[in-house]
Amino acid sequence: MDNFFKKEEIDVLKRVLKFLEKRFGYTLIKEEVQDFYLGKNLLIYRNDQAQKQLEVCATASEPSFFLVVRSFSPQGVSGYNIKQDHLVLHDLAVLDNPAFNVIDFTVHDKIRDLDFREVTQNVGALLQRHEKLLTTSIWIVQELLSKLKSAHSLWSEKSQGLYIGDRIRQMIQHNFKAFQLVFDSFSLPPYHEKGSSDLIIYEAKGRELEIKWEMEDLSRDDPFKKMEVKYTIFMDGVEAKEVSLSENKAGADAAMAEIKAFCQGILFLLSTDSCILLLQLSLISIRQKLLDFLDSSFHDQALSVYDFWV
Repeated sequence: MDNFFKKEEIDVLKRVLKFLEKRFGYTLIKEEVQDFYLGKNLLIYRNDQAQKQLEVCATASEPSFFLVVRSFSPQGVSGYNIKQDHLVLHDLAVLDNPAFNVIDFTVHDKIRDLDFREVTQNVGALLQRHEKLLTTSIWIVQELLSKLKSAHSLWSEKSQGLYIGDRIRQMIQHNFKAFQLVFDSFSLPPYHEKGSSDLIIYEAKGRELEIKWEMEDLSRDDPFKKMEVKYTIFMDGVEAKEVSLSENKAGADAAMAEIKAFCQGILFLLSTDSCILLLQLSLISIRQKLLDFLDSSFHDQALSVYDFWV
C-alpha cells in the first residue's frame, strides 16, 4: 500500500510537469523513489540547449517542496556547493514576485492547508512563468537575487550555511595543508537527508576533525536578538569545542579565528604522542560539559578548581 501511494505521488509530479518535456525542451533523465531523499520522489530533467538541469523532489509527508535548477557546461553539471550556478524554489519565487507567500509552496501548512497536488500545481505554474529563464542559456545575476531576498526578508539557512562552509574550507585549505577534506554536506543535494546538515569533515594523520554549525533563532527568548550560529568541533568523535556567535560578518570572522586556533592546537598535538592528544581532547570535553552544567555564577570558581587539578 505504501509503495502504491509513492507511485501515485511521482505520477502527480510527472503529470503536472509534463510541459517541461512537451513545450520547454526538457528530457526526463532520472526517476526514482528513495527514503534517503527528504522528498522521497525524485525527477531530474535536462535541457542541453538551455544548459540547465532541473531537479524536483517532493512528497505529501514532507512540508518542503524541493526544486533545484543547475547550470552545466561541457565540463559537467555545476556542484551544489557553487551557489552562483544553481537556483532553488524560493529563488524563482522571489524573482517572480518579491512579496510571494512561502505557504503557496508548503505542503499542509497550518495556516492554509494545501495538499500535495495543489502545491505541485503552484510549482508548475511558477516554472511556466519562468519560461525564458528555463529554455534559454540566460542566468540570474546573484547580486539582484540577494537584493530581492533581503527586501522579502527571506532567511535562507542553507545560503548562510553555504557562506560559512565556504569560509571554513578556504581557511583550512590556505592554512592547514595536512587536513584532507573527506566529507562536505554541501556536495550533496539539499533534498538528501545528509545534505540538509551543515557539516564538514577533515582527516589528518589518521585523525578525524569534524566541524558542524547550526542556526539558532534567539528572538523567541529575547526580541532584541535575532540569529546566532552555534559551532561545534569534534575530534575522533569527541566533542572538543563549542562556541555560539552572531550570524553577521563579525561573528563569522570571530568563528574563523576560533576554528583556526583550534586547528593549530590540533596540529601541534598530532606532532606529539597520540595518547596525549586523546587525553587533552577528553579534558577539553569535560571542561565544556562542566561549563554547560553549572550556573554561570559558579563558572569562575569551577574553572579555577578544574585548572588547578588539570
